[in-house]
Amino acid sequence: MRRLDYVDALRGYAILGVLIVHVGQATDFMGPTWWGARGVQLFFVVSAMTLFASWRERGDGAFAFYVRRFFRIAPMFWLAVAFYFFLPYRGAHGDGAVEWSLWQTLSTAFFINGTAPQTLIGTVPGGWSVADEMLFYAIFPLIAITITTWRRAALFFACAFALSLAVASQRGHAALGFLFPTASRDELSLFAYLGLPNQIVVFAAGVLASFAPAIPKTAVAKRAAQLVFAVATLGLIAQSSIDGGAMTRYALLFGSAAGAMAVGAGQRLINRAVCHLGRISFSLYLMHFALLVPCSAVTIGFARAGALHFGATLALVIIVGAAMSTATFTLIERPGIRFGRSIACRFSERAAVQIAPA
Repeated sequence: MRRLDYVDALRGYAILGVLIVHVGQATDFMGPTWWGARGVQLFFVVSAMTLFASWRERGDGAFAFYVRRFFRIAPMFWLAVAFYFFLPYRGAHGDGAVEWSLWQTLSTAFFINGTAPQTLIGTVPGGWSVADEMLFYAIFPLIAITITTWRRAALFFACAFALSLAVASQRGHAALGFLFPTASRDELSLFAYLGLPNQIVVFAAGVLASFAPAIPKTAVAKRAAQLVFAVATLGLIAQSSIDGGAMTRYALLFGSAAGAMAVGAGQRLINRAVCHLGRISFSLYLMHFALLVPCSAVTIGFARAGALHFGATLALVIIVGAAMSTATFTLIERPGIRFGRSIACRFSERAAVQIAPA
């Protein structure tokens, strides 16, 4: 699959959002930065877009898909599991290690922590998003062979939209309590918000947006895309100032913006620096939690508080995190990606030989 710069750029802005909110938390500058948490939803939209593009381009079936996805995620994630197992995350302020259990660690390592409220957060900070990704991967082939037109994608989005609203309702919380009777109220509330049943609408927006690249790149289409992108951007700014928790609205806005970029809008936002952050974003996402406290401690010596402390810490986290993540991307992620592709190719070649006419 050929690499598209706008995809890397979207991932780059997504990881910047995540860094902004967590650095804001670490420097007591959370108020103006909480909107960065929605960078995870932008990741989900881009993930669904690229998965569908890859599926249609490769056409080598579910097994090859699972192999490639596993070796794309597992090597770096397992390194993070081991790291945070022996050096538990102590929060953005270093104020006490997050509690974990053996089952929680095992469920995280096997990517099933997203199936229950008690294990959702997992051993790796931010691991809930990886859990949602892996659960989406599990059902993706069924979705991909079913959704073959943009109309079906629109229907899927509508169904996911309704599911998200249902999960967020009082009846939805009651249903989760029935399914998980041993979970606490806080665990149920967090699961209702961060779990795949609520986040699926964001993936569905990416599925719908994946049909945008097929739109002919005429002058009229590009102007329309620029208008959609401008409206979606303004909508994101307005939404972030009103309510940070409505997944349905962010799904619609991020999906529209990503689809518009696929048609040619937002080209001025694409540059080498943000694209590089996008390429190393998975490593950077997993590693940046460990940098928050030490980077904040370094910068507080000359930037005591407020916006200056936040800005200095953010810059240091980006610089150090990017350097470390570039190394792990090169030494761990890339070899895993190549290995997964080689296995998938071998399987596809054998399958082609077996079904070839005698």
